Amino acid sequence: MKKVLLVIASVLMLSFGVLSLPTFAATGNEACDEHGAEFPELCQGGTEEDIENKVGDVLNVVYGLVGTLAVIFIIIGGFKYTTSQGEPGKLQSAKNTIMYAIIGLLVTIFAFAITQFAMNAFAG
Repeated sequence: MKKVLLVIASVLMLSFGVLSLPTFAATGNEACDEHGAEFPELCQGGTEEDIENKVGDVLNVVYGLVGTLAVIFIIIGGFKYTTSQGEPGKLQSAKNTIMYAIIGLLVTIFAFAITQFAMNAFAG
């Protein structure tokens, strides 16, 4: 149980870190001023649509990773269930793994739906 919570917390912290990257990239023009001659791509201005696309791409990657992780945990739970040999403690552990993985998958699906709705509502 503690390992599952640790993995979930790690994924959430990683996703928050990844989601903040476009914010840091979009602030200021210091990099262009210092290294514009060497790296002209730093000075290319992006439109609001480009930023929305990048954020959407990052979110899709995060949702894909979390969804894949949830499916892996469902498979692990099924494996634990089949190898439990009827021991009540192992059966309960396997059921909990499957249940929490399904809850995580549902949360991911709902988060995807909500962000898609919000991005479509605010786009244009």
